[in-house]
Amino acid sequence: MKNVIGLIAASCLLPTVSHAAETPIGTLVSYGDFSLHRLSANGSHQDYWYGDFGVRLKAPQGATALSFGAYVGYTGFGTFEGTLDYAYPTAALVIESGRHEVSVGLPKSVLSDTFDRKDRLGNSILDLEIGFFTDMVLYARLISDSIDETGNIYGVRYDTEWGDSSLSAGGFWGALDSEEFRSVQVAFEHRIRNWSLRAGAERADFFDGETIDNFAIGATGEKGRFSFGIDAYLTTYSLERINYFELFGTYRATESIKASVSHVSFDTIDSSFTTVSAEYTPNSSTFVRLSTVFGLVNDGADELFEASVGIRF
Repeated sequence: MKNVIGLIAASCLLPTVSHAAETPIGTLVSYGDFSLHRLSANGSHQDYWYGDFGVRLKAPQGATALSFGAYVGYTGFGTFEGTLDYAYPTAALVIESGRHEVSVGLPKSVLSDTFDRKDRLGNSILDLEIGFFTDMVLYARLISDSIDETGNIYGVRYDTEWGDSSLSAGGFWGALDSEEFRSVQVAFEHRIRNWSLRAGAERADFFDGETIDNFAIGATGEKGRFSFGIDAYLTTYSLERINYFELFGTYRATESIKASVSHVSFDTIDSSFTTVSAEYTPNSSTFVRLSTVFGLVNDGADELFEASVGIRF
C-alpha cells in the first residue's frame, strides 16, 4: 500500500494532462476519481480505497438527427485487508437528439448525479453512507455485489436541459438475492443568478414488497470565494421515517487550497455530526485532503480523522 500511496503522491508533482482523445467515431473522454484513505479513531487505523471513474464516448454532433455514444464506469470501495469490498459497474448506450439524451443499460443513478456533493469537502466513507439513505439504486447496487455477484441493476435514463434548468428521470430494475427490485427516480435543477436549486424523488420496491420513498431538496449559493448551502432529505418505509439535513460551507483560499465545514443532523434519531476538511490540489488532476469528524456518538466524545490522496480525471 505504501508504494501505491507514494506513486499517487509523486503524481501530484506532474503537470496536468489532457484526458480526451479523438477517434474516428467520436471523442473518448475519461471521468471520475480514485483515492486512497487512512481512517483513524480511538488509536486504531483502517486503510481503504474509493473509486468512481469511467470512460465516455461522445459521438460527433450535427451529422444526423440522432447520435450514438456510450460510457463504461466503475464505482466501489474496499479495505486493503480484503475484509470489506463493495463495487458495481455502470455502462450504457447513449442516444442523443438535440437537447434530449436517453441512456440504456446500467446507467448512473439520477439522484446520486444530482446530489453529488461536489460543492463541499467531506469524509468519503460518511459521504457514501449518507447516499444509502437518499438513493436506493446506489444502495441496491452496492449490496448486490455482496449477496449476489452476478446480479445487476439495469435501467433506462432520460436527461434534458433548457436554459438554466435541467430534468433527469430513470427507471431501474433487477434482482437481489432472488427478490425483485424496482425504482423510479426523477430530479430537477435550476439556476437563478448565483444560486443553484435542486429537488429529487424516488419510489423503490425492495425485499418482501417493502416500499421506500425518498425525497430531497437543496440549494447552493456562491459569493466571491465562498459557496454555501443546505440539503434536506426525507426517507419513509413501513411505519418508519428518517429525516435529516446538511448545512455546508466551503471557502477557496487560493486556486489550490480550500476548506469546508458541514453539519449533518438526524432529527428522527437524535444524532448529528460535524465534518471539517481541507484540501490541497497541486493541479486539476491530483489532490491531498485531511478531514476531522466530531460528534459521531450522542455525547460527542469520539473524533474521526482521515487523510486522503487521490487522482481526478
